Amino acid sequence: MAVGVATALGFAAKSRFDESSAFCNGDRCDRRGMDIRDSAVARANVATVVFGVGLAAIAGGGVLWLTAKSPTKGASVGLTPTVGGALVQGSF
Repeated sequence: MAVGVATALGFAAKSRFDESSAFCNGDRCDRRGMDIRDSAVARANVATVVFGVGLAAIAGGGVLWLTAKSPTKGASVGLTPTVGGALVQGSF
């Protein structure tokens, strides 16, 4: 989920950066253009952090899943009625 949120934030940052082009001539911007670009960079930075946290969570979950011990079967005893008696079975 964090990776999806980071992707959305990244697209929002790109959109905000593109919005600044009306106030800029190449890399030279007036005050309004610089404010818009600063806002876009801040959004992009948040997207980067959220994306990193999401990837770390995915990697951590994968490591836990791959290194988890398989369920062990413990000792069991079963009793089954039969004609004329009972059958006792066990596994260890």
